[in-house]
Amino acid sequence: MVIWHDVLFSVNMVSQKLQEKMVCIDATIKQIQGVISYFQKYRDEGFQASIEIAKAIACDMDIEPEFPTKRQRKRKRHYDETNDQDEEIQLSVMESFRVTYFLVIVDNAILSLTTRFD
Repeated sequence: MVIWHDVLFSVNMVSQKLQEKMVCIDATIKQIQGVISYFQKYRDEGFQASIEIAKAIACDMDIEPEFPTKRQRKRKRHYDETNDQDEEIQLSVMESFRVTYFLVIVDNAILSLTTRFD
């Protein structure tokens, strides 16, 4: 929720500027470029800050601030496979969340803004 709040809040500000009756193109383009640069900075630094905010919210609500862990899947190996062949890299739960959720959202926001306003 913290990540979505940050994303939608920044997009909403530009959206409101674009919906005004009188729109100054130069100022609007600068705001769009500012949101894109915000997302690029947020991609690098925003994950850890979002995790800290979410942990604080969870502690205030008396909820354990940790990611649920999933059962590790074991793949059946065939007789001709060696142990070092085709080893899968196991990411931590937090890193997996960062890669599969956070980076996807932020990258899609950057891509959408750049392609829409080019």
